[in-house]
Amino acid sequence: MGKEIRIAVFVLLVVCVLCFICVLVPVFYALNNSGSCALDI
Repeated sequence: MGKEIRIAVFVLLVVCVLCFICVLVPVFYALNNSGSCALDI
């Protein structure tokens, strides 16, 4: 039972990290490349 819980927590953590990266990377990319036109992706 303990191993299954650990696997579930690990999968959830990986999904959260991927979502975090997918949200933040375009934002940072837009802010770094086009300072005034951050919304123009």
